[in-house]
Amino acid sequence: MTRQMSISLLRKSAAAVLLALPVLTAATPALTSDDPVAKTLVSSNFKQYLDKYWRPLTMHMENHQTGKKTTLTFTDYKFRQDIKDSDFTKSRLKKAR
Repeated sequence: MTRQMSISLLRKSAAAVLLALPVLTAATPALTSDDPVAKTLVSSNFKQYLDKYWRPLTMHMENHQTGKKTTLTFTDYKFRQDIKDSDFTKSRLKKAR
């Protein structure tokens, strides 16, 4: 099964990044101007970490088909943590549950 997702950047500013996402199906063609927008993601309240990484403190997703909305709020991102590739093996991830 092939998975494709088209993402259209509608507006980008220091305050927010707005993305339009189509419905993800087994094979989704690129959006055209006639296609309905299924979901909208708005990322805001950006903060810079380590003088390098800009990350949003708030992400708001709205599903235009169902009317459901989800807001994720982050309080602190952590970078340069001592994480190894071996921390992501199937057995390690099962133990983390």
